[in-house]
Amino acid sequence: MLERARQVLKTYWAYDSFRSIQEQVISSVLLDNDTLALMPTGGGKSICYQVPALMKAGICIVISPLISLMKDQSDSLERKGIKSCCLSEEISHNTLDNVLNKVITMKYKFLFITPERIKNQVFQHYLYHMQPSLIVVDEAHCISEWGHDFRPEYREISTLRAYYPQVPILALTATATNQTIEDIQTNLELKKNNCLKGSFQRENLNYYVFEDNDKIGKTIEIIKKYDSAGLIYVTTRKNAILYAEELKKHNLSVAEYHAGLSNYERKIRQEQWQKGEIKVMVATKAFGMGIDKQDVRFVIHLDLPSSIEEYYQELGRAGRDGKEAYAILYWHEKDINNLRKRVLMSYPEMEKIKEIYNALYSQYNIAYYDGKNYEKDFSLTEFCYKYHFDFISVFNTIQILSREAILQYNQREYPVSKVKIQSNDFEIRNILKISDDYSSLLAALLRICECNHIEYTFIDEQKIANYLRWEKEQVIIKLKSLEKMGVITYLRFKAGEYIIFLQDRVKKEEIYISEKNYQQLKENSIARAEKMIDYLKNAECREQYIHQYFDIETEKCKKCDRCLEAHTTHQTLEEKIVKALLQGEKPITYFENNTDFPEGERTINFIRQMLDEGIFTLNGNKIRFNKK
Repeated sequence: MLERARQVLKTYWAYDSFRSIQEQVISSVLLDNDTLALMPTGGGKSICYQVPALMKAGICIVISPLISLMKDQSDSLERKGIKSCCLSEEISHNTLDNVLNKVITMKYKFLFITPERIKNQVFQHYLYHMQPSLIVVDEAHCISEWGHDFRPEYREISTLRAYYPQVPILALTATATNQTIEDIQTNLELKKNNCLKGSFQRENLNYYVFEDNDKIGKTIEIIKKYDSAGLIYVTTRKNAILYAEELKKHNLSVAEYHAGLSNYERKIRQEQWQKGEIKVMVATKAFGMGIDKQDVRFVIHLDLPSSIEEYYQELGRAGRDGKEAYAILYWHEKDINNLRKRVLMSYPEMEKIKEIYNALYSQYNIAYYDGKNYEKDFSLTEFCYKYHFDFISVFNTIQILSREAILQYNQREYPVSKVKIQSNDFEIRNILKISDDYSSLLAALLRICECNHIEYTFIDEQKIANYLRWEKEQVIIKLKSLEKMGVITYLRFKAGEYIIFLQDRVKKEEIYISEKNYQQLKENSIARAEKMIDYLKNAECREQYIHQYFDIETEKCKKCDRCLEAHTTHQTLEEKIVKALLQGEKPITYFENNTDFPEGERTINFIRQMLDEGIFTLNGNKIRFNKK
């Protein structure tokens, strides 16, 4: 079984052997065991499902949080000659039908979907006819309500278990504490606990943390020294712009990346960085997930991450090619105060949440007990200005309402349009009998777009115009007319921010957010931030501290700033004592009362060790260096 797995690995990836726990994970999957695999960023998680899926009969369903990540993985498989497809949210009804028909007739080996797709009625219909061999949940920590990156839509994944009770589930993540592991296994309904942990030690990655007020000066030194691809992480778009501008003044190849950029701008900058046209990206955490760039030599943090999980995920993007790489964090005391303040601001008072909730619905004149599934264009900045809210309170409230599955906040890369048929079949037939523009347009909606009564279907006005040999503007005008006639509902959305209301609006006193859960989440976030602060100040070994945070026991790395500092201090102490004794024997009080030896207990312990080893000898109350 494993010999065949190695043949598959050699055939498609040209590798002779597996790394870390890849072999164990693949063995578990081939035995049809539900499995949770913890592997470091860049540890080869994709091979853990791609190899066994190629050995099994049936399709592999892969659930991932990011469309860009899915597309990259799907394209990578296609380049290897492996048939795969990726279902984005904006795929037309007609295309969706075509793709899913190919899925059930085994024309594809891999199907990549977002967790939101599972709720789609058309997709659910096809689920009954699919023959999956494996269900893969990537970034599985997103399912944990107590984790650092909870996404409520991930809770939908467990519904697949009802469709395919015998199909094994493989969950993959790089960051999970014991509590998160338990949450993943419970919520995915894994048949039994089966967590495999890979080695999180990366010999080529060096951890350094420095307390320094001159962050920009030190960063410039690093960029010039390594002259290669790098990442600089900050926590706000303001800092991303500020630091990038400062670095550009020194003629460095730098760009900023943050959520305030349009999807198009972010896509262009990401491609430029991946191609090496831009060497260093100054980014918020909006950048990085799913990016597979091998030659990143350094990851620098100029602001404090809110948790060890976030920090570890970001620094793990350095040195994926196995060559020497550096994870560097610069901080000063005010950063600690800013972190604590930032965490507290992430949890507005319940009254403020309810106030913002009401304003979000009121902005679109949505009545009480209405609004479910309404999709609206939205500008966070304009909303704050209109209702005199501060940006941070609104942003964090939207995150909380998203966590509670009350609404979704997102961005569109391109303008989109949707249509839903409202007239009944009898009325539709009567319209189609009349030979005019309306009947032609309605026929096009039914034939080439496959619009229906059940759900909204994405349409392309230009495609319809080409089909009818009309101008695009004429199509838009006639669609609006059909809507006025009550035949269809026609929705047009511009590119940019938007909100989907997932629940009807309720009165202020009826808004339900569990205050007990909310308080627990707040306390968890505070605790994670305090561990980040403790890491700065008290870690004896940077790498070991992080591993122990994830309940993984490892030895000290012997190369981080703390390990090197301890080694240097030890050597300096030895040199000082030996140098003193070479000048002649000294009483014990010489070392106890001398400012050259401020670490009294450590000095005495070292002298005792040297006495035990016969390097020093004791003559009365005086110590002598044994020159023999």
